[in-house]
Amino acid sequence: MFSKKKLQRFMSILLACMLLLSAAQAAAAETAPRPASKVRDGEYDVNVQILKDNTNEASVAHTYLESTTGKLIANNGEYKLRITFKNYDWFEYWGSLKPGGTPSASPEAVSEFVTAAELEVKDGQAVRGPQQESKLVEGYYGTVEFPIQDVMAKQDVLMHIVVKDLYLIPGGAPFEYDHWYVAQVAFDTAGLPFEGEEPSVDKSRLQTAIEEAEAFAATLTYVPVNGVYAEGAIIGLTDANMKNAIAAADAVFKDESATQEKVEEQISLLAQAIDYVNQSRSVAANVRLIVLDSLDADAAPSTKSSLFDSTATILKRHTPREHANITINEDADHFATISYFRPSTDGTATFQEETALQVVPTGLTVGAGKYSAQLIQRTSAQPAHSISGIVKLSYTTTAAPDVTETLYLSLNGTLLDDLNEQIEEAQALHDRASNGDLKGRFGAPALSALQLAINSAKLTGTQLSATRGNIAAASAGLTEAVNTFQASETDPGSVPGPGPGTPGGSTNPQYPADGSYYVPFTVLKYGTSSTSVANDYMISPALVTVSGGNKTVSFTVVQSAEITGLTIGGSSGTSRDSGNNTRIVTFNLSNLSSTVNGWVKVDWSSLNYHHEYDIQFKFNESAATYAGSSPEVIGGGPAGPPSLPNPGGNTNGENPKDSGNEAESNEDEEDSEQGGTEGSKIAFNDTANHWAKTSIARAVELGIVNGFSDGSFRPDHIVTRGEIAVMISRALGLEGEGDADTLKDFDSIPSWAQAHVARIAAAGIISGFEDSTFRPDGQLTRAQLAVIIARAAGLKLDADASLSFADRDDIPAWAQKEVGAAVEAGLLEGKDGNRFDPNATATRAEALTLIIRLLEKL
Repeated sequence: MFSKKKLQRFMSILLACMLLLSAAQAAAAETAPRPASKVRDGEYDVNVQILKDNTNEASVAHTYLESTTGKLIANNGEYKLRITFKNYDWFEYWGSLKPGGTPSASPEAVSEFVTAAELEVKDGQAVRGPQQESKLVEGYYGTVEFPIQDVMAKQDVLMHIVVKDLYLIPGGAPFEYDHWYVAQVAFDTAGLPFEGEEPSVDKSRLQTAIEEAEAFAATLTYVPVNGVYAEGAIIGLTDANMKNAIAAADAVFKDESATQEKVEEQISLLAQAIDYVNQSRSVAANVRLIVLDSLDADAAPSTKSSLFDSTATILKRHTPREHANITINEDADHFATISYFRPSTDGTATFQEETALQVVPTGLTVGAGKYSAQLIQRTSAQPAHSISGIVKLSYTTTAAPDVTETLYLSLNGTLLDDLNEQIEEAQALHDRASNGDLKGRFGAPALSALQLAINSAKLTGTQLSATRGNIAAASAGLTEAVNTFQASETDPGSVPGPGPGTPGGSTNPQYPADGSYYVPFTVLKYGTSSTSVANDYMISPALVTVSGGNKTVSFTVVQSAEITGLTIGGSSGTSRDSGNNTRIVTFNLSNLSSTVNGWVKVDWSSLNYHHEYDIQFKFNESAATYAGSSPEVIGGGPAGPPSLPNPGGNTNGENPKDSGNEAESNEDEEDSEQGGTEGSKIAFNDTANHWAKTSIARAVELGIVNGFSDGSFRPDHIVTRGEIAVMISRALGLEGEGDADTLKDFDSIPSWAQAHVARIAAAGIISGFEDSTFRPDGQLTRAQLAVIIARAAGLKLDADASLSFADRDDIPAWAQKEVGAAVEAGLLEGKDGNRFDPNATATRAEALTLIIRLLEKL
């Protein structure tokens, strides 16, 4: 047995041993090497991800990787990563953060980053351009190499992306993107040969990725390909995509034997699943809706435009398939039937009429008395197919189930707005170069060519029925013309013109000394200062050659085949064909200082247009510029669709000369002061089922109006101030010279309306505006029409008259007494729903009906 003393000694030795062992273990723990993270020298393939800043979600830049496999180069503990991008022409900068640097998404932060080395740049095919065509893109592929600070951590990178030549909608505006942003580059370290012990498997990033994927999936709404699209909805997929990806990632997370390679693979697959789903997300773009009664080149907005909201929404995903939401300003039960026809896939303004499709309510809340409906514009995903952007709509109402109405809904309003903005910018450039701060930098031929391109684009810009293809072609043509014009800019001192000529010191002749000059000219309506429509078909400036006081004037006529006759100063001159349906005409004239009388004859068979006009030429001799010793007549290609006056169209007030046939010689049905012959019977091709056919027939019999030369009356077209003046003047038999002196724009009033406007103004029935203009082409609202009819009838006005219309608060205060008096006299009636609709534009049928009632009351 141990004695007490021995026991104490034993315990002391045991305690000392334990302390010694503990100290040895602590020393061993302090001196044992940490698991190494140094990769052996060499080059290794690694799986690369580019992540959004401080997330595990794939960056858009990740989709630009030509391959997700990169090359890691290890050299004595220092690393570089080599990757290849597509869309590399969009990369203005790429760099990796320096050790100790502070990441920031701005150009000022470049000093904190190491700029990547550019190893190789190659061209490649990509879908680009306004029509989304496949083209060879310069610098499409790029291979870069940049430092990696720590293979076990994400590497901060800075990039500057400027997207070029990308269009989301064929024929639409280019997609503009110019941003700096920070992202992180991560790569899979599994399989890399580390010196020492391999690091343990880290699943924290996978856990975060799963949580983010679950949160993302919870926000998704799925819609079938043929379903009703909604903004942000996922089209054509189901929730199985995200469920399967999350389940697979969760299985790896719970697998204790999973390697780091498997963990990183699932992180990458989750990011890919999210990216794949996002590609099928529906995006929305608001567009201006245009409602038309026809697809004629001169079609005006339909009088039924108020049936629809002026803004529609185009919905699409990454494919060309398109749906469109429209808002109808009536309850659904207003319609007995409503259907539509999709546009054809050849880009023309025709339709797939073999199947009528039903308009489908979207279920969106758009306000009382309205409902939102969806149309499918395009189902084809073939790039070769294109659509006009116009839908044909047919409907019947519960009030008139036997009457089918047809309208055309153009979703191209915003494209037209963009084109017209482009036209305005081009015109401003032309005007600056002609008479502004750029004057002297461009020659006369360049100015003329640009103006011709602008005029050609205007023909499309003013055509409400233009297709997407029409608009895209006009925009592309104008863009090319502007680029060509800008490329022709020269030093102001080198442009030929009056005064000193070339830098060599020679002096050019001064107009009107003998020599050749470019002289601008304008074609005017005869006897006015207004530009004739013929001006668009004669290219200014003219080449004027002066010799001994005589002047030989030459210029180019476009649409040569249709311009069948042309004289200046009584001479038909000489002409020669210059190709592209143009010809050069030459005239000998002695004096250009005053307007020169002319005549033009137009035979446009495809439009059934055959007319002749008196015109005048005005030459601007003060702007004459020397044309050089070997000048050429400035020419051009075809001018595009015609802008000549349309028979029956009342577009410009320029009157054809009488050819002996009133229906053909009159530009429109108001063109003759004599009107029709009382007692005549005319059967129009568009009034047989019209509600106002009796009033129209009576008005024709009384000689108040005629029809148009194509056999139509166009009862639902908007009536102008000039037309209503003629109608009332004829109906009341007003006589005398009237009062023309008080109207500043009297000379611009069409000759067929001038006498009637003067008489109406003198009678106080229709007065001018505050600026003393009459504005004959202005439209009339129903409230304005009520005031005019009340004045014409001499009705007694009652200041205390009350109106029972449901929308009486919308009737302007200045019209309420006249509306009340006209209703009391039985001249005016309301519309459906006891509405007066005071701000709606008045139609020809409405105006004539009131005039016939007026005559019956007198």
